[in-house]
Amino acid sequence: MHDWKNRGGFWIASEDAARQQQQSHPESICVAGTAVLLRVQAIREVGLLDDRLFAYFDDNDIGVRLSHAGWRSKVVFDTTATHGLPDLAERPLYFFYLMYRNELMFWHTHMPAQFRRLLWLKLVNQGLFNVNRLRLKGLNRQAELALLGVSDFIFGNHGAPDLARKVPRVIRLMCVVSACVYRKKHHRNKLQFASG
Repeated sequence: MHDWKNRGGFWIASEDAARQQQQSHPESICVAGTAVLLRVQAIREVGLLDDRLFAYFDDNDIGVRLSHAGWRSKVVFDTTATHGLPDLAERPLYFFYLMYRNELMFWHTHMPAQFRRLLWLKLVNQGLFNVNRLRLKGLNRQAELALLGVSDFIFGNHGAPDLARKVPRVIRLMCVVSACVYRKKHHRNKLQFASG
């Protein structure tokens, strides 16, 4: 499900909760792309997966398009599909580029009108913040490719990743400024918490 106000997705925690949500709010369910069957008529109506995304967030994108067209995603609860990702440090480098770029593209494309105020700036801020979180974890190469993904969102570059390119200097500078702002904000919040 998507939390439009806070620009985040969340997984339903249990089968019982999923059954209840599917019953009460079927329009809000989007099925993750691990094992999905799509009706041919639905694809004819909303189109194929978005080639601009190439991979990752393509399931979110088509799920929202289907929902807006009146189609409903349903989970078949008596089946099992296994899909897992390794720990963050072990994921392939293209993952970081595609996830960071495509997440921003997804929210920018599908955000409802009531939450679009300053959306582009909020998305860039969110992307830079997340890149700096990777750096703080010591995942510098992953952060570099995530920053390239944020850069490509800013400049509107889509499709298959070209990971050999350099991040433009202006985007690097934006990332450094973002890190300084959050460092000061975090320090100020720690001081307030300690004195409060």
